[in-house]
Amino acid sequence: MAESVAVKKLLSWMIFAVVAIYGGVFVFHHFPATTKVQSAEAAESQAAPAPATQSTDPVDAAKAVTVVGPLADYMQDPKPSAKDEKPLPTGPPNAKDLIGDSAVGTGGAILHKTFPVATTVKFVFEIPAHVTNPQLHGTYRSFLKQAGDAPADGNSNVEFLLMSMEQYADFARGHQADVLYFVESSHGQQVSFGLSPTFDKPAQYCLVFRNRSTDVGKKFVQADFSVDF
Repeated sequence: MAESVAVKKLLSWMIFAVVAIYGGVFVFHHFPATTKVQSAEAAESQAAPAPATQSTDPVDAAKAVTVVGPLADYMQDPKPSAKDEKPLPTGPPNAKDLIGDSAVGTGGAILHKTFPVATTVKFVFEIPAHVTNPQLHGTYRSFLKQAGDAPADGNSNVEFLLMSMEQYADFARGHQADVLYFVESSHGQQVSFGLSPTFDKPAQYCLVFRNRSTDVGKKFVQADFSVDF
């Protein structure tokens, strides 16, 4: 009987030992793993950045707005595009473009003297470049003697001619030349004549006084001429 009790106690202790060992093994294999998982999740939560919150600042909101259109394109790239660039003009320039700024107020006297005329006497004057509307004005009187010594009459008549330099070259060679302005034999005349614009080059002209009455001899001319620009 005593042996039976002892055997039961021994079996009880053996069962208890087996249960204790099994329980220890179970805890060792399960609880440490759970701790490791929780530790890994905590580390990931600390490493992951917090989600960015949308700014409600109106300045930041304005920066995010994208403006489109011609003005915005110009502000981003002020250089004109190829389609906006105008081609440079080709060919000879228009004559009107060569006039430029008129030399207004720079005219003046070109002839103010008394001189003898045996056959012909010429006076050259020049209109500068870029004059749009040059005007020639003047008067002259002719005498048989020095001005004031005797009254002018038909015997003292002279001719007046206004020519370009090319026209005068033909005239000097004895050819029949065209003239810009002509006054028949007269002992007194007032002249007013509009000259051509000079564009980009100056132009020269000749005032010519001619005495055709060679039998009378030398004549005297008192002349006052000016140009207005």
